Amino acid sequence: KGNETFHDLDATQAPESAEVLAFPASVAQQVFWYLELLQPGVSAFNIPMRFRLDGALDQNLLERSLRTIVERHESLRTHFEEDGGELLQIVSPAADFDFPIYDVSHLEESERQVEADRLGSIEAQRPFHLATGPVFRAELVKLSATSHILHVTVHHAMFDGSSMTVLTEELAQIYQAYHDGKESPLELPPIQYGDFSVWQKDFLASPELEKQLAYWKERLAGMAELDLPTDRPRPAAKSWNGDLISSLIPRDLTNRLQAIAARNGATLYHLLLAAYKVLLHRYSGMTDIAVGSPITGRTRAEMECLIGVFINSLVLRSDLSGDPSFESLVCQVRDTALSAVENQDVPFECLVRELKPNRDSSRNPLFQVNFTHQRSFAKAGKFGGVELIPIPSRSPGAIFDLHFFMVERAEGWRVTCDFSTDLYNHATAHRMLAHYQRLLEGIAEAPDKKLSELEILTDGERETILGPWSRNEALGSTDTIPALFSQTASAHGARTALVFGDHTLTYTQLHSEASTIAARLIEAGVKPGDLVALCSKPSPEMIIGLLGILLAGGAYVPLDPDYPAQRFALLLED
Repeated sequence: KGNETFHDLDATQAPESAEVLAFPASVAQQVFWYLELLQPGVSAFNIPMRFRLDGALDQNLLERSLRTIVERHESLRTHFEEDGGELLQIVSPAADFDFPIYDVSHLEESERQVEADRLGSIEAQRPFHLATGPVFRAELVKLSATSHILHVTVHHAMFDGSSMTVLTEELAQIYQAYHDGKESPLELPPIQYGDFSVWQKDFLASPELEKQLAYWKERLAGMAELDLPTDRPRPAAKSWNGDLISSLIPRDLTNRLQAIAARNGATLYHLLLAAYKVLLHRYSGMTDIAVGSPITGRTRAEMECLIGVFINSLVLRSDLSGDPSFESLVCQVRDTALSAVENQDVPFECLVRELKPNRDSSRNPLFQVNFTHQRSFAKAGKFGGVELIPIPSRSPGAIFDLHFFMVERAEGWRVTCDFSTDLYNHATAHRMLAHYQRLLEGIAEAPDKKLSELEILTDGERETILGPWSRNEALGSTDTIPALFSQTASAHGARTALVFGDHTLTYTQLHSEASTIAARLIEAGVKPGDLVALCSKPSPEMIIGLLGILLAGGAYVPLDPDYPAQRFALLLED
Protein backbone atom coordinates (compact mmCIF):
# COMPACT_ATOMS: atom_id res chain seq x y z
CA LYS A 1 0.00 0.00 0.00
CA GLY A 2 2.68 2.48 -0.99
CA ASN A 3 4.15 4.31 1.99
CA GLU A 4 1.35 3.55 4.46
CA THR A 5 2.33 2.72 8.00
CA PHE A 6 0.78 -0.10 10.00
CA HIS A 7 -1.53 2.38 11.76
CA ASP A 8 -2.88 3.69 8.43
CA LEU A 9 -4.07 0.37 7.00
CA ASP A 10 -7.77 0.44 6.20
CA ALA A 11 -9.94 -1.38 8.71
CA THR A 12 -11.99 -2.82 5.84
CA GLN A 13 -9.06 -5.14 5.11
CA ALA A 14 -9.96 -7.24 8.15
CA PRO A 15 -12.61 -9.93 7.76
CA GLU A 16 -15.86 -10.00 9.69
CA SER A 17 -14.58 -11.59 12.90
CA ALA A 18 -18.04 -12.82 13.90
CA GLU A 19 -18.09 -15.07 10.81
CA VAL A 20 -14.49 -16.33 10.97
CA LEU A 21 -13.22 -18.87 13.49
CA ALA A 22 -9.63 -19.08 12.24
CA PHE A 23 -7.05 -16.31 11.79
CA PRO A 24 -3.34 -16.27 11.06
CA ALA A 25 -1.31 -16.08 14.27
CA SER A 26 0.44 -12.79 14.91
CA VAL A 27 4.23 -12.70 14.88
CA ALA A 28 4.41 -12.58 18.69
CA GLN A 29 2.09 -15.58 18.97
CA GLN A 30 4.26 -17.57 16.57
CA VAL A 31 7.24 -17.01 18.88
CA PHE A 32 5.33 -18.17 21.97
CA TRP A 33 4.12 -21.25 20.05
CA TYR A 34 7.60 -22.32 19.00
CA LEU A 35 9.06 -21.63 22.43
CA GLU A 36 6.45 -23.93 23.92
CA LEU A 37 7.32 -26.60 21.37
CA LEU A 38 11.00 -26.32 22.33
CA GLN A 39 10.39 -26.26 26.08
CA PRO A 40 6.94 -27.61 27.01
CA GLY A 41 5.62 -26.77 30.45
CA VAL A 42 7.36 -23.39 30.83
CA SER A 43 5.32 -20.98 32.99
CA ALA A 44 7.49 -17.87 32.46
CA PHE A 45 5.05 -16.67 29.77
CA ASN A 46 2.12 -16.65 32.20
CA ILE A 47 0.76 -13.26 33.23
CA PRO A 48 -0.57 -13.76 36.77
CA MET A 49 -2.71 -11.10 38.44
CA ARG A 50 -3.96 -10.89 42.03
CA PHE A 51 -6.72 -8.69 43.38
CA ARG A 52 -8.02 -8.23 46.87
CA LEU A 53 -11.81 -7.95 46.99
CA ASP A 54 -13.12 -6.33 50.17
CA GLY A 55 -16.82 -6.18 50.88
CA ALA A 56 -19.93 -8.31 50.44
CA LEU A 57 -18.85 -10.23 47.32
CA ASP A 58 -21.42 -12.24 45.37
CA GLN A 59 -19.34 -15.16 44.08
CA ASN A 60 -21.92 -16.13 41.47
CA LEU A 61 -22.02 -12.60 40.03
CA LEU A 62 -18.21 -12.54 39.90
CA GLU A 63 -18.10 -15.81 37.97
CA ARG A 64 -20.87 -14.60 35.63
CA SER A 65 -18.98 -11.33 35.04
CA LEU A 66 -15.73 -13.13 34.21
CA ARG A 67 -17.57 -15.51 31.88
CA THR A 68 -19.07 -12.52 30.09
CA ILE A 69 -15.61 -11.05 29.56
CA VAL A 70 -14.40 -14.35 28.08
CA GLU A 71 -17.42 -14.38 25.76
CA ARG A 72 -16.74 -10.77 24.66
CA HIS A 73 -13.10 -11.37 23.69
CA GLU A 74 -12.27 -14.06 21.15
CA SER A 75 -8.63 -13.98 22.30
CA LEU A 76 -9.66 -15.61 25.60
CA ARG A 77 -11.37 -18.47 23.70
CA THR A 78 -8.44 -19.22 21.42
CA HIS A 79 -6.06 -22.12 20.92
CA PHE A 80 -3.54 -22.74 18.13
CA GLU A 81 -3.20 -25.24 15.30
CA GLU A 82 -0.83 -25.60 12.37
CA ASP A 83 -2.32 -25.98 8.90
CA GLY A 84 -0.07 -26.48 5.90
CA GLY A 85 2.88 -24.90 7.69
CA GLU A 86 0.88 -21.86 8.83
CA LEU A 87 0.05 -21.29 12.49
CA LEU A 88 -3.60 -20.37 13.03
CA GLN A 89 -5.62 -18.96 15.92
CA ILE A 90 -8.72 -21.11 16.36
CA VAL A 91 -11.56 -19.38 18.21
CA SER A 92 -13.92 -21.61 20.16
CA PRO A 93 -17.58 -20.55 19.93
CA ALA A 94 -18.23 -21.01 23.67
CA ALA A 95 -16.29 -20.13 26.78
CA ASP A 96 -14.47 -23.08 28.36
CA PHE A 97 -14.23 -21.56 31.81
CA ASP A 98 -14.08 -23.07 35.30
CA PHE A 99 -14.02 -20.97 38.45
CA PRO A 100 -12.74 -22.91 41.47
CA ILE A 101 -13.23 -21.39 44.92
CA TYR A 102 -10.88 -22.18 47.83
CA ASP A 103 -12.25 -21.44 51.29
CA VAL A 104 -9.45 -20.86 53.83
CA SER A 105 -11.61 -18.92 56.28
CA HIS A 106 -11.52 -21.87 58.72
CA LEU A 107 -7.77 -21.37 59.25
CA GLU A 108 -6.27 -19.19 61.94
CA GLU A 109 -6.22 -15.59 60.76
CA SER A 110 -2.40 -15.55 60.70
CA GLU A 111 -2.39 -18.60 58.40
CA ARG A 112 -4.97 -17.46 55.85
CA GLN A 113 -2.73 -15.07 53.92
CA VAL A 114 0.11 -17.60 53.95
CA GLU A 115 -2.18 -20.20 52.39
CA ALA A 116 -3.54 -17.67 49.88
CA ASP A 117 0.03 -16.82 48.84
CA ARG A 118 0.82 -20.51 48.45
CA LEU A 119 -2.23 -21.00 46.24
CA GLY A 120 -1.26 -17.89 44.28
CA SER A 121 2.21 -19.29 43.58
CA ILE A 122 0.77 -22.62 42.43
CA GLU A 123 -1.66 -20.88 40.09
CA ALA A 124 0.96 -18.47 38.69
CA GLN A 125 3.33 -21.33 37.85
CA ARG A 126 0.80 -23.73 36.33
CA PRO A 127 1.61 -23.97 32.60
CA PHE A 128 -0.82 -23.46 29.76
CA HIS A 129 -1.03 -25.61 26.61
CA LEU A 130 -1.49 -23.43 23.55
CA ALA A 131 -2.46 -26.35 21.31
CA THR A 132 -5.54 -27.18 23.38
CA GLY A 133 -6.34 -24.13 25.48
CA PRO A 134 -7.76 -22.60 27.52
CA VAL A 135 -5.46 -19.58 27.73
CA PHE A 136 -7.40 -17.91 30.56
CA ARG A 137 -7.88 -19.08 34.16
CA ALA A 138 -9.41 -17.58 37.29
CA GLU A 139 -9.88 -18.77 40.86
CA LEU A 140 -11.11 -17.25 44.12
CA VAL A 141 -9.66 -17.62 47.62
CA LYS A 142 -12.07 -16.84 50.45
CA LEU A 143 -10.32 -15.37 53.49
CA SER A 144 -13.51 -14.36 55.30
CA ALA A 145 -17.09 -13.38 54.53
CA THR A 146 -15.96 -9.92 53.46
CA SER A 147 -12.43 -10.56 52.19
CA HIS A 148 -11.39 -12.54 49.10
CA ILE A 149 -8.40 -12.79 46.76
CA LEU A 150 -9.00 -13.23 43.04
CA HIS A 151 -6.31 -14.91 40.96
CA VAL A 152 -6.45 -14.37 37.20
CA THR A 153 -3.80 -15.87 34.91
CA VAL A 154 -3.56 -15.51 31.13
CA HIS A 155 -0.92 -16.71 28.68
CA HIS A 156 1.19 -13.90 27.23
CA ALA A 157 0.28 -15.11 23.72
CA MET A 158 -3.18 -13.59 24.26
CA PHE A 159 -2.56 -10.85 26.84
CA ASP A 160 -0.36 -7.86 27.65
CA GLY A 161 -0.17 -5.09 30.23
CA SER A 162 -2.81 -2.88 28.62
CA SER A 163 -5.14 -5.89 28.55
CA MET A 164 -5.11 -5.74 32.36
CA THR A 165 -6.70 -2.30 32.17
CA VAL A 166 -9.40 -3.59 29.81
CA LEU A 167 -10.05 -6.58 32.05
CA THR A 168 -10.42 -4.66 35.30
CA GLU A 169 -12.49 -1.85 33.79
CA GLU A 170 -14.89 -4.31 32.15
CA LEU A 171 -15.13 -6.38 35.32
CA ALA A 172 -16.17 -3.30 37.30
CA GLN A 173 -18.86 -2.22 34.81
CA ILE A 174 -20.29 -5.69 34.20
CA TYR A 175 -20.37 -6.72 37.88
CA GLN A 176 -22.05 -3.43 38.81
CA ALA A 177 -24.74 -3.95 36.15
CA TYR A 178 -25.40 -7.53 37.26
CA HIS A 179 -25.49 -6.38 40.88
CA ASP A 180 -28.17 -3.85 39.91
CA GLY A 181 -30.22 -6.49 38.10
CA LYS A 182 -29.31 -5.21 34.63
CA GLU A 183 -27.65 -6.72 31.60
CA SER A 184 -24.06 -5.91 30.61
CA PRO A 185 -23.90 -2.26 29.47
CA LEU A 186 -20.94 -2.89 27.15
CA GLU A 187 -21.27 -3.18 23.41
CA LEU A 188 -19.23 -5.86 21.68
CA PRO A 189 -15.77 -4.65 20.59
CA PRO A 190 -15.81 -3.26 17.04
CA ILE A 191 -13.00 -5.65 16.04
CA GLN A 192 -11.30 -8.70 17.55
CA TYR A 193 -7.65 -9.67 17.95
CA GLY A 194 -7.77 -11.83 14.84
CA ASP A 195 -8.41 -8.66 12.80
CA PHE A 196 -5.18 -7.20 14.10
CA SER A 197 -3.21 -10.28 13.06
CA VAL A 198 -4.60 -9.93 9.52
CA TRP A 199 -3.57 -6.25 9.42
CA GLN A 200 -0.13 -7.14 10.70
CA LYS A 201 0.30 -9.76 7.99
CA ASP A 202 -0.55 -7.09 5.37
CA PHE A 203 1.92 -4.63 6.91
CA LEU A 204 4.74 -7.18 6.75
CA ALA A 205 4.33 -7.23 2.97
CA SER A 206 4.36 -3.40 2.65
CA PRO A 207 7.31 -1.11 1.69
CA GLU A 208 7.06 0.65 5.06
CA LEU A 209 8.48 -2.44 6.76
CA GLU A 210 11.75 -2.15 4.81
CA LYS A 211 12.02 1.54 5.66
CA GLN A 212 11.69 0.87 9.39
CA LEU A 213 14.00 -2.14 9.24
CA ALA A 214 16.69 0.09 7.72
CA TYR A 215 16.39 2.43 10.70
CA TRP A 216 16.93 -0.39 13.18
CA LYS A 217 19.82 -1.95 11.28
CA GLU A 218 21.64 1.38 11.31
CA ARG A 219 20.77 2.10 14.95
CA LEU A 220 21.97 -1.27 16.26
CA ALA A 221 25.02 -1.76 14.03
CA GLY A 222 28.05 -2.91 16.04
CA MET A 223 26.09 -3.12 19.29
CA ALA A 224 27.88 -4.97 22.10
CA GLU A 225 25.59 -7.02 24.31
CA LEU A 226 25.53 -5.92 27.94
CA ASP A 227 27.76 -8.07 30.15
CA LEU A 228 26.69 -7.86 33.79
CA PRO A 229 28.38 -9.64 36.70
CA THR A 230 26.29 -12.49 38.12
CA ASP A 231 26.31 -14.56 41.30
CA ARG A 232 26.53 -17.81 39.34
CA PRO A 233 27.71 -18.88 35.86
CA ARG A 234 25.10 -18.80 33.14
CA PRO A 235 23.57 -22.29 32.58
CA ALA A 236 23.90 -23.94 29.19
CA ALA A 237 20.18 -23.44 28.50
CA LYS A 238 17.58 -21.07 29.93
CA SER A 239 15.45 -22.60 32.63
CA TRP A 240 13.19 -19.51 32.94
CA ASN A 241 13.43 -19.82 36.74
CA GLY A 242 12.93 -16.47 38.41
CA ASP A 243 11.48 -14.44 41.21
CA LEU A 244 10.58 -10.83 41.87
CA ILE A 245 10.93 -8.33 44.68
CA SER A 246 9.75 -4.74 44.85
CA SER A 247 10.06 -1.50 46.77
CA LEU A 248 8.19 1.79 46.84
CA ILE A 249 9.75 5.04 45.63
CA PRO A 250 8.48 7.93 47.78
CA ARG A 251 6.00 10.18 46.03
CA ASP A 252 8.04 13.25 46.96
CA LEU A 253 11.11 11.81 45.19
CA THR A 254 9.25 11.00 41.97
CA ASN A 255 7.68 14.49 41.97
CA ARG A 256 11.16 16.04 42.09
CA LEU A 257 12.37 13.71 39.33
CA GLN A 258 9.32 14.57 37.24
CA ALA A 259 10.20 18.26 37.47
CA ILE A 260 13.80 17.56 36.36
CA ALA A 261 12.54 15.54 33.40
CA ALA A 262 10.10 18.28 32.36
CA ARG A 263 12.86 20.88 32.54
CA ASN A 264 14.76 18.84 29.97
CA GLY A 265 11.77 18.30 27.68
CA ALA A 266 11.56 14.67 28.75
CA THR A 267 9.13 12.43 30.59
CA LEU A 268 9.56 10.57 33.86
CA TYR A 269 10.00 7.40 31.78
CA HIS A 270 13.02 8.89 29.99
CA LEU A 271 14.63 9.93 33.28
CA LEU A 272 14.03 6.61 35.05
CA LEU A 273 15.36 4.70 32.03
CA ALA A 274 18.46 6.92 31.95
CA ALA A 275 19.04 6.21 35.66
CA TYR A 276 18.67 2.47 35.00
CA LYS A 277 21.31 2.72 32.29
CA VAL A 278 23.66 4.52 34.69
CA LEU A 279 23.20 1.64 37.15
CA LEU A 280 23.99 -0.93 34.45
CA HIS A 281 27.01 1.14 33.37
CA ARG A 282 28.34 1.17 36.92
CA TYR A 283 27.85 -2.59 37.30
CA SER A 284 29.36 -3.56 33.93
CA GLY A 285 31.89 -0.80 33.19
CA MET A 286 30.48 -0.67 29.66
CA THR A 287 29.47 2.54 27.89
CA ASP A 288 27.45 1.00 25.04
CA ILE A 289 24.27 0.27 26.98
CA ALA A 290 21.30 -1.30 25.17
CA VAL A 291 18.20 -2.53 26.97
CA GLY A 292 14.80 -3.71 25.83
CA SER A 293 11.72 -1.67 26.58
CA PRO A 294 8.14 -2.57 25.63
CA ILE A 295 5.69 -0.33 23.81
CA THR A 296 1.95 -0.92 23.89
CA GLY A 297 1.66 -1.29 20.10
CA ARG A 298 -1.98 -0.17 20.16
CA THR A 299 -1.64 2.30 17.33
CA ARG A 300 -5.33 2.38 16.36
CA ALA A 301 -8.26 3.55 18.47
CA GLU A 302 -10.14 0.29 17.82
CA MET A 303 -7.39 -1.66 19.59
CA GLU A 304 -7.70 0.18 22.90
CA CYS A 305 -10.68 -1.88 24.09
CA LEU A 306 -9.27 -5.29 23.10
CA ILE A 307 -7.64 -8.03 25.11
CA GLY A 308 -4.66 -9.43 23.21
CA VAL A 309 -0.88 -9.25 22.78
CA PHE A 310 -0.11 -6.01 20.92
CA ILE A 311 3.05 -5.23 22.86
CA ASN A 312 6.33 -4.90 20.97
CA SER A 313 9.91 -4.70 22.27
CA LEU A 314 12.15 -1.78 21.31
CA VAL A 315 15.93 -1.99 21.73
CA LEU A 316 17.03 1.36 23.16
CA ARG A 317 20.76 1.96 22.87
CA SER A 318 22.72 4.75 24.58
CA ASP A 319 26.32 5.96 24.50
CA LEU A 320 27.62 6.76 27.99
CA SER A 321 31.24 7.35 26.93
CA GLY A 322 32.99 10.56 27.91
CA ASP A 323 31.34 10.67 31.36
CA PRO A 324 28.48 13.02 30.37
CA SER A 325 26.25 14.82 32.85
CA PHE A 326 23.09 13.00 33.84
CA GLU A 327 20.86 15.65 32.28
CA SER A 328 22.63 15.31 28.94
CA LEU A 329 22.07 11.53 29.13
CA VAL A 330 18.37 12.12 29.77
CA CYS A 331 18.20 14.19 26.59
CA GLN A 332 20.00 11.48 24.63
CA VAL A 333 17.64 8.79 25.98
CA ARG A 334 14.66 11.02 25.16
CA ASP A 335 15.73 11.49 21.54
CA THR A 336 16.50 7.78 21.10
CA ALA A 337 13.13 6.73 22.53
CA LEU A 338 11.19 9.19 20.36
CA SER A 339 12.88 8.01 17.16
CA ALA A 340 12.31 4.38 18.19
CA VAL A 341 8.59 5.04 18.64
CA GLU A 342 8.43 6.39 15.09
CA ASN A 343 9.76 3.00 13.92
CA GLN A 344 7.84 0.80 16.35
CA ASP A 345 5.86 -1.22 13.82
CA VAL A 346 8.62 -3.74 13.05
CA PRO A 347 7.84 -6.78 15.23
CA PHE A 348 10.86 -7.55 17.39
CA GLU A 349 10.92 -11.09 16.03
CA CYS A 350 11.24 -9.76 12.46
CA LEU A 351 14.15 -7.57 13.59
CA VAL A 352 15.89 -10.63 15.05
CA ARG A 353 15.46 -12.52 11.78
CA GLU A 354 16.94 -9.57 9.89
CA LEU A 355 19.94 -8.96 12.18
CA LYS A 356 20.68 -12.69 12.63
CA PRO A 357 22.49 -12.49 15.99
CA ASN A 358 24.38 -15.54 17.20
CA ARG A 359 21.78 -17.84 18.73
CA ASP A 360 22.48 -19.18 22.20
CA SER A 361 20.05 -21.43 24.10
CA SER A 362 21.04 -19.68 27.34
CA ARG A 363 20.17 -16.17 26.12
CA ASN A 364 17.40 -14.17 24.50
CA PRO A 365 18.31 -12.62 21.15
CA LEU A 366 19.71 -9.03 21.23
CA PHE A 367 19.14 -8.18 24.90
CA GLN A 368 18.92 -9.81 28.34
CA VAL A 369 17.95 -6.73 30.36
CA ASN A 370 14.56 -5.05 30.16
CA PHE A 371 12.90 -1.88 31.51
CA THR A 372 9.17 -1.16 31.75
CA HIS A 373 7.46 2.01 32.97
CA GLN A 374 3.70 2.12 33.00
CA ARG A 375 0.81 3.76 34.71
CA SER A 376 -1.07 1.16 36.72
CA PHE A 377 -2.36 -1.52 34.36
CA ALA A 378 -4.81 -3.01 36.82
CA LYS A 379 -7.36 -0.46 37.89
CA ALA A 380 -8.49 -0.33 41.51
CA GLY A 381 -12.11 0.61 42.04
CA LYS A 382 -15.39 0.11 43.86
CA PHE A 383 -18.40 -1.59 42.31
CA GLY A 384 -21.44 -3.46 43.55
CA GLY A 385 -20.47 -3.02 47.20
CA VAL A 386 -16.98 -4.44 46.61
CA GLU A 387 -13.58 -2.71 46.51
CA LEU A 388 -11.01 -4.22 44.12
CA ILE A 389 -7.36 -3.61 45.05
CA PRO A 390 -4.45 -4.92 42.91
CA ILE A 391 -1.82 -6.69 45.03
CA PRO A 392 1.65 -8.01 44.04
CA SER A 393 1.56 -11.15 41.93
CA ARG A 394 3.50 -14.32 42.56
CA SER A 395 6.37 -14.91 40.14
CA PRO A 396 5.69 -17.30 37.22
CA GLY A 397 9.39 -17.28 36.22
CA ALA A 398 11.76 -14.86 34.49
CA ILE A 399 11.95 -14.14 30.76
CA PHE A 400 14.98 -11.85 31.13
CA ASP A 401 18.17 -11.99 33.19
CA LEU A 402 17.10 -8.72 34.78
CA HIS A 403 13.93 -6.67 34.39
CA PHE A 404 13.05 -3.49 36.27
CA PHE A 405 9.45 -2.42 35.87
CA MET A 406 7.82 0.66 37.31
CA VAL A 407 4.08 0.71 38.03
CA GLU A 408 2.19 3.63 39.51
CA ARG A 409 0.05 2.75 42.51
CA ALA A 410 -2.11 4.96 44.69
CA GLU A 411 0.70 5.18 47.25
CA GLY A 412 3.39 6.02 44.68
CA TRP A 413 5.58 4.38 42.06
CA ARG A 414 6.56 0.80 42.83
CA VAL A 415 9.74 -0.54 41.24
CA THR A 416 9.93 -4.31 40.87
CA CYS A 417 13.05 -6.31 40.12
CA ASP A 418 12.20 -9.45 38.14
CA PHE A 419 15.35 -11.56 37.97
CA SER A 420 16.67 -14.95 36.91
CA THR A 421 17.34 -17.06 39.98
CA ASP A 422 19.79 -19.11 37.92
CA LEU A 423 22.05 -16.03 37.86
CA TYR A 424 21.21 -13.87 40.87
CA ASN A 425 20.58 -14.31 44.57
CA HIS A 426 17.72 -12.52 46.30
CA ALA A 427 20.22 -10.48 48.30
CA THR A 428 21.76 -9.20 45.06
CA ALA A 429 18.34 -8.20 43.71
CA HIS A 430 17.62 -6.31 46.95
CA ARG A 431 20.95 -4.48 46.61
CA MET A 432 20.14 -3.54 43.01
CA LEU A 433 16.87 -1.94 44.09
CA ALA A 434 18.63 -0.11 46.92
CA HIS A 435 21.35 1.14 44.54
CA TYR A 436 18.73 2.32 42.06
CA GLN A 437 16.85 4.29 44.71
CA ARG A 438 20.10 5.82 46.02
CA LEU A 439 20.95 6.81 42.46
CA LEU A 440 17.55 8.48 42.03
CA GLU A 441 18.01 10.38 45.29
CA GLY A 442 21.37 11.69 44.08
CA ILE A 443 19.88 12.70 40.74
CA ALA A 444 17.10 14.61 42.49
CA GLU A 445 19.73 16.51 44.50
CA ALA A 446 22.13 17.32 41.63
CA PRO A 447 20.98 16.25 38.12
CA ASP A 448 23.85 18.15 36.50
CA LYS A 449 26.51 15.89 38.01
CA LYS A 450 28.65 13.71 35.78
CA LEU A 451 27.74 10.03 35.77
CA SER A 452 30.92 9.09 37.65
CA GLU A 453 29.99 11.50 40.45
CA LEU A 454 26.59 9.98 41.17
CA GLU A 455 26.49 7.80 44.27
CA ILE A 456 24.95 4.33 44.18
CA LEU A 457 26.12 2.90 47.51
CA THR A 458 23.68 2.99 50.39
CA ASP A 459 24.67 4.65 53.68
CA GLY A 460 25.08 1.21 55.25
CA GLU A 461 27.42 0.03 52.50
CA ARG A 462 29.52 3.19 52.75
CA GLU A 463 29.84 2.74 56.50
CA THR A 464 30.92 -0.89 56.02
CA ILE A 465 33.51 -0.03 53.36
CA LEU A 466 34.92 2.97 55.21
CA GLY A 467 34.67 1.26 58.59
CA PRO A 468 35.29 -2.47 59.14
CA TRP A 469 36.51 -3.14 55.62
CA SER A 470 39.06 -0.33 55.67
CA ARG A 471 40.72 -1.59 58.84
CA ASN A 472 43.50 -4.09 58.17
CA GLU A 473 44.95 -5.03 61.55
CA ALA A 474 45.70 -8.62 60.49
CA LEU A 475 48.10 -7.68 57.69
CA GLY A 476 51.20 -5.55 57.71
CA SER A 477 51.02 -2.30 55.81
CA THR A 478 53.44 -3.61 53.16
CA ASP A 479 51.87 -7.06 52.73
CA THR A 480 50.65 -7.91 49.24
CA ILE A 481 48.95 -11.01 47.85
CA PRO A 482 52.11 -12.14 45.98
CA ALA A 483 54.20 -11.60 49.13
CA LEU A 484 51.74 -13.50 51.32
CA PHE A 485 51.61 -16.35 48.81
CA SER A 486 55.41 -16.55 48.68
CA GLN A 487 55.60 -16.54 52.50
CA THR A 488 53.03 -19.34 52.72
CA ALA A 489 54.81 -21.41 50.06
CA SER A 490 58.09 -21.00 51.95
CA ALA A 491 56.60 -21.93 55.32
CA HIS A 492 54.31 -24.76 54.19
CA GLY A 493 55.78 -25.97 50.91
CA ALA A 494 54.74 -29.60 51.28
CA ARG A 495 51.09 -28.85 52.01
CA THR A 496 48.44 -29.25 49.33
CA ALA A 497 47.68 -25.89 47.75
CA LEU A 498 45.40 -26.81 44.85
CA VAL A 499 43.01 -29.65 44.06
CA PHE A 500 41.35 -30.11 40.69
CA GLY A 501 39.65 -33.48 40.21
CA ASP A 502 42.44 -36.05 40.66
CA HIS A 503 45.15 -33.43 40.12
CA THR A 504 46.89 -31.83 43.13
CA LEU A 505 49.74 -29.36 43.58
CA THR A 506 51.71 -28.53 46.71
CA TYR A 507 52.56 -24.94 47.61
CA THR A 508 56.14 -25.51 46.42
CA GLN A 509 54.97 -26.83 43.06
CA LEU A 510 52.39 -24.09 42.61
CA HIS A 511 54.88 -21.36 43.52
CA SER A 512 57.48 -22.80 41.16
CA GLU A 513 55.13 -22.91 38.17
CA ALA A 514 53.68 -19.46 38.92
CA SER A 515 57.20 -18.03 39.25
CA THR A 516 58.08 -19.43 35.81
CA ILE A 517 55.08 -17.61 34.35
CA ALA A 518 56.06 -14.42 36.19
CA ALA A 519 59.61 -14.56 34.83
CA ARG A 520 58.35 -14.93 31.28
CA LEU A 521 55.95 -12.01 31.71
CA ILE A 522 58.69 -9.76 33.09
CA GLU A 523 60.93 -10.80 30.20
CA ALA A 524 58.08 -9.87 27.84
CA GLY A 525 57.99 -6.37 29.31
CA VAL A 526 55.27 -6.52 31.97
CA LYS A 527 55.82 -3.77 34.55
CA PRO A 528 54.17 -3.25 37.97
CA GLY A 529 50.55 -2.20 37.49
CA ASP A 530 50.28 -3.44 33.89
CA LEU A 531 47.04 -5.16 32.91
CA VAL A 532 47.46 -8.73 31.66
CA ALA A 533 44.59 -10.61 30.02
CA LEU A 534 44.00 -14.14 31.30
CA CYS A 535 41.76 -16.36 29.16
CA SER A 536 41.08 -19.81 30.52
CA LYS A 537 38.40 -22.21 31.61
CA PRO A 538 38.50 -23.06 35.35
CA SER A 539 41.63 -25.20 35.66
CA PRO A 540 44.97 -25.45 37.52
CA GLU A 541 46.53 -23.48 34.65
CA MET A 542 44.14 -20.61 35.33
CA ILE A 543 45.29 -20.40 38.98
CA ILE A 544 48.94 -20.70 37.96
CA GLY A 545 48.52 -17.93 35.40
CA LEU A 546 46.68 -15.69 37.87
CA LEU A 547 49.42 -16.05 40.50
CA GLY A 548 52.13 -15.64 37.85
CA ILE A 549 50.63 -12.28 36.77
CA LEU A 550 50.51 -11.10 40.40
CA LEU A 551 54.08 -12.24 41.09
CA ALA A 552 55.19 -10.26 38.03
CA GLY A 553 53.55 -7.16 39.52
CA GLY A 554 50.71 -7.08 37.01
CA ALA A 555 46.95 -7.05 37.43
CA TYR A 556 45.00 -9.84 35.79
CA VAL A 557 41.98 -9.22 33.56
CA PRO A 558 39.93 -12.45 33.35
CA LEU A 559 38.36 -13.21 29.95
CA ASP A 560 35.79 -15.94 29.41
CA PRO A 561 36.72 -18.12 26.40
CA ASP A 562 32.99 -18.33 25.59
CA TYR A 563 32.67 -14.56 25.04
CA PRO A 564 31.50 -13.59 21.52
CA ALA A 565 34.41 -12.54 19.30
CA GLN A 566 33.21 -8.93 19.22
CA ARG A 567 33.06 -8.71 23.00
CA PHE A 568 36.53 -10.29 23.18
CA ALA A 569 37.94 -7.70 20.80
CA LEU A 570 36.40 -4.80 22.73
CA LEU A 571 37.84 -6.01 26.04
CA LEU A 572 41.31 -6.49 24.56
CA GLU A 573 41.13 -3.03 23.01
CA ASP A 574 40.18 -1.50 26.39
